[in-house]
Amino acid sequence: MKKLFALIISALFISVYFTSCFSPIFYEIMNDVAPESATVSGNILSIARYNAGGTEYLAVAADGGLRYKKADNQTHGSWATYNLSVAIPGFSFHTYDNMTTTHNGYQLIKVLADDEYLYLIAATYTNYNDYGITGIKDFYIWAIKPEVNADGSWSTTNTGLIAVTIPENLLPTYISDEIQYTAFSIFSTNAPKNEHRAVFIRSGLSTCTNSSYTTPSYYQLNHGSITSYTPVAFDSSTTDYSCVVWYNGYKFSSAKVATTDETYDANPTRIYYGSGSTLRYSDTTGSNFTDAFTTDYPIITLTTTADSILIGRGFPSSSSTVTYGGMIKTSLTNGVPGSSSESFSTNCAFKLTAAYYILAAINATPDQTETNSILYASMSFYGTGTSTSVSFSDIGLWSYYPSRGNWNRE
Repeated sequence: MKKLFALIISALFISVYFTSCFSPIFYEIMNDVAPESATVSGNILSIARYNAGGTEYLAVAADGGLRYKKADNQTHGSWATYNLSVAIPGFSFHTYDNMTTTHNGYQLIKVLADDEYLYLIAATYTNYNDYGITGIKDFYIWAIKPEVNADGSWSTTNTGLIAVTIPENLLPTYISDEIQYTAFSIFSTNAPKNEHRAVFIRSGLSTCTNSSYTTPSYYQLNHGSITSYTPVAFDSSTTDYSCVVWYNGYKFSSAKVATTDETYDANPTRIYYGSGSTLRYSDTTGSNFTDAFTTDYPIITLTTTADSILIGRGFPSSSSTVTYGGMIKTSLTNGVPGSSSESFSTNCAFKLTAAYYILAAINATPDQTETNSILYASMSFYGTGTSTSVSFSDIGLWSYYPSRGNWNRE
C-alpha cells in the first residue's frame, strides 16, 4: 500500500511538473493556425500606399518584381504582378552569365509613392575584381502612373513612364575593407492621405568613412523629377535625415522610422518615432516629445491602429549570425502610447517572432481598431538566423485580415 501511495504521489508530481513545463507550448499550439501558401516572398523593404485611378492600392517589390493589390482586399493570393518588361522598354530581371561572368538586367529594390507617381528604385550589378566581390554598378529610378483597367488591374500601356534623371554621385556607394556601402537614403511619408504623400532623397552620410560623401544634401522626387529640398526636423536631429512624416508640412528625423496617427479622413494629431529601442511620441502640437517605453531591440517599423501601435524591431549581432527583432505592441489611448508592451489578442507574437527582422509594416485601414484592421508586415532574418527558430519560407509578406482573424503568410 505504501508503494502504491508513493507511486500515485510520484505520478501526480510528474503530471503537474510536465504540465507546467509544457503549458506554454500547448498554449502556442492552441493559438496557431493552418499556414497559408506563400505568394509574396523576398526581402520586402517597403509597402507603398498608391492611389491609381481614384482607388487605393498597396505596392511592393517582391518575387515577380512589382506586386500590387487593392488596399481593401482581404483575399489570400490576390496580389497581382505588373509586367515591367512590357511597361519599361529594355527592362529585364537580373541574371548572371556564368560563361561570360557578367551581370545582366535589373533588381527591383524598393517601391515608393507620392500623390501622383509610383517610383521604382532598381540596381544593376558588376564584379569588382580588385576586391573579389560583386556589388552595385548603378541605380535607376522609374516613375510610372498606371491606368486602371475595368477589372482593377493595371495597364502596362500609357503608363506615363518617366526614366528619372539621376545626377552623378547623387546616390553614392563606396567600398571599404572589401565591403560595399551606400551613402544615401530614399524614403517617403507613405501617409494615408494622398495629398500628404511625398518621396525624398538624402545624398551623403555624415558618418560614412569616405570623406567625399560626409556632407548630406536633400532632394525631393517631385512628380518624376529630382529637385533640391531644405528639410525641417520634427525633433532635435540636425543631419542624416532618414525618415519623414506629414504634420502641418513635411517633418524629418534621423531616426530609422517615424509615423503619425493620420487616417484617410483625419489629419495627424501626434508623431511617433523610434529613438534606438525607445518609443517616443509628441504632444498634439507635433513637438515636446516624451519617452513611452524602451523595447529590447531597435525599432525599425511603426504602424498605428485606432487603439494600438505595432512596433517592428530588428537588430543583427555584430559577432554572430543571430537575428533579434519581432513585432510587439502597446495600446494607444487618445493618441498616447502605453508605458510597456502588451500582449496580442491575435497570434501575431507566434508568427512575427523575435527571431526575425520586421522590415516593413502598414495598416491599410488606419481608422480601425487593431482586430478590425487590414495589416501587413514583411520579415526576414540575418545570415543563417537562429537555426530551427527561422525558416526561409517565412521570408516575405504576412497579413492580418479581420475576415480571417489571424496573422498568416501572404
